[in-house]
Amino acid sequence: MAVTSSLALKAEGTDEARTMSVDLAARRLRVTGAGEALDAIDFGLLQTAPKWASVTGRLGDSTRGAELGFVLIVDESAKTATLEVDGRPAREYRLK
Repeated sequence: MAVTSSLALKAEGTDEARTMSVDLAARRLRVTGAGEALDAIDFGLLQTAPKWASVTGRLGDSTRGAELGFVLIVDESAKTATLEVDGRPAREYRLK
């Protein structure tokens, strides 16, 4: 596994009611749907391994006016992205 400040992560996915998209080069992570609107405020370091990546950061919840920490784990071999947001259940998205 490598820890890097490189911004080479881009993915899109959906769950039952939400859409998640991330593009670190554009400094963007967005989750919309089911009455939610989450947007990245800041990103931490990116950790990578073959077909796997994770990144931490902070999200702004525009529906509640809150800032929340997050961990995003992208597993290309399983075609999933898991988003863990402080105080909320983890959400798994199927990658497109």
